[in-house]
Amino acid sequence: MKINPEIAYSELAAQHEFLKGRNLVLAQAVADRASERDQLQAELTAMQAARDALAAELDAVKNERDDLLEDRRVTAELQEEANGAAE
Repeated sequence: MKINPEIAYSELAAQHEFLKGRNLVLAQAVADRASERDQLQAELTAMQAARDALAAELDAVKNERDDLLEDRRVTAELQEEANGAAE
């Protein structure tokens, strides 16, 4: 079978143009996904920072609650002692 060089070149040139266009489309798709990934990563980082801030605030509230409960316990003990001494 004899291959005509002009036809072969023409077919290869057509394939080359098709693949070149396909590569451009794929490169754009990759760039779009990378941009979306970066946006999602930024949102995730912001949400993690908010979560960490809320966790710190919750710890502060729990510590304040514990301090208030301790104060209440000490006050009750002192009141019991004062009532016992008064009797």
